[in-house]
Order: sequence, then C-alpha cells, then structure tokens
Amino acid sequence: MTKKKKIIAVAMFIVIGTIIFWKRDYIKQKLGLRKPQINDNNLPEVTSQIEFKECTKLPYKLGCKGEIIKRIQRALNLKFESHLVVDGYLGEKTENALVKAGYGKTLEQFELNTLTNLN
Repeated sequence: MTKKKKIIAVAMFIVIGTIIFWKRDYIKQKLGLRKPQINDNNLPEVTSQIEFKECTKLPYKLGCKGEIIKRIQRALNLKFESHLVVDGYLGEKTENALVKAGYGKTLEQFELNTLTNLN
C-alpha cells in the first residue's frame, strides 16, 4: 500500500472506532446485551394505563375519576361549551375548563350542586 492509502485507512479506522465508542450503549441495547437505562432524556414509553381510584369525598380535584366526574364534564360541555371528552377522569383539560367556567381547580359541595344541578 502506498503511504496515502495507509493514512486514509488509519483515519477511517479512527472515525469508525470513535463512533462505535460514542454509541456503544445504544449498540449494546439494540443487540440485546444491555437493558435500557432510565434517565431524564430517555424515559420509557408507558405500556399500561395508569389506574386512578374513584373519588368519593370532596373536594374533587386533579386525578379523580368516577361517575360524578362524568356528570361534571357533561355539565361543562352543556353550560360552557367546553368540548371535553366525557371519560370520567378529572385531568388537566377538565381542570382548565372548570377554571374558565369560573370555578376553582377543586370543587366543593356548593359548586358541585350549582354546576350539575344536584339540589
């Protein structure tokens, strides 16, 4: 080999070796030699739905679910045109709709009665 070809071969060897060194964890993971590590930049996808307990006590707040939350969502859709999915879960969209409708982020008994006409 000529001297020029030897220099090119060494340079390519260095570049490929550097790439392999930088990506060694990724390569091991793809080959099944290492389990994926969890950190802030590489969070695993959620494969199962998170289950929430049905709320039975006031105040109803973020994370509650149940039939009463469905009634609240229906009332917000009818009275305030909130366009919420009636799924029975008090999430961020339902919470934001409550705030836009003039209620707080949590519902007390009086607010609940006026919103859903449970008197």
